[in-house]
Order: sequence, then structure tokens, then C-alpha cells
Amino acid sequence: MSKQSIKAMIEKGVPTVAECGGFMYLTKSIETTEGMSYPMVGVIDGKVAMQSTLAALGYREIFGMNDNFLMKEGEVAKGHEFHYSIFQPNSLYPPAYELKSRFGAKRVGCILHSLIAGYVHFHFASNSKLVDNWINACLQFQEQKRNAI
Repeated sequence: MSKQSIKAMIEKGVPTVAECGGFMYLTKSIETTEGMSYPMVGVIDGKVAMQSTLAALGYREIFGMNDNFLMKEGEVAKGHEFHYSIFQPNSLYPPAYELKSRFGAKRVGCILHSLIAGYVHFHFASNSKLVDNWINACLQFQEQKRNAI
């Protein structure tokens, strides 16, 4: 798939979950530690800047918010983060979820169209309801497309 086709599908509303590298790929660009910038898909308005030091590492508790299609408010799952980059947004996005770690809590990720994106890697076995939610969102999208024809 081309970058343009991925962007078009997300903008059409295909329920999409982008974790870590997928999240980074959907931004406008990735900048290396040497300052070189490489264009990415561009669906998320912002860039990722690589760092020579670790930005995040550890297990997370993930709490749903904003009733996104993947995690409804009050749903909880487990996950982890491991990355050497930071996201620098050009636009404000509603946070997709709240993460809790030994360092406290923060609202992170972004919701855009039917996209849930962020650095955290979900452990889907920690809450199988997330898989049901994603499948149901895909079925609803498919049904809407079918009814539009």
C-alpha cells in the first residue's frame, strides 16, 4: 500500500489502531538524531524526533476515555512502551487514553477520524473486549459502506 492510499483509507473512516512505529509512520515526518527529515504518511499533523536517549520504557495500565472505538470510557487494559523518540504535534488531538505507570498518569495518544494512535503497545489478551470493540467498529464501517451504495 502506498502512503497516499493509507492516508485515504484512514480519512474515509476505516477503524485503525497505530502503535509506536505505526503511529510514527502516520505523522508528517520523522527526524533523525542527525537532523535529517524523512516524509511519512502525513495523516497526523506533527513530526517525530528521534533521540539518542530512551524516551519511555515500561509497563502501562491503559484506561479508555473519550469513548473511542477501541476503549470505551472505564475499560482498562495493559501494555508497554519502549521508544527513543518524541512526538511534536502541530495540532491538538483529543487524547485516546490515559496511561498509568510508576511515574504517575498522563493522557496520551490521539484520536483522529477513526484512528487511535500512540506509542503504547496494547496487550490485547489483558482485555479481549478491545478486540471485540475493534471488530465491531470494522463491521459498522463495512455496513455503512454497504448502505451507501
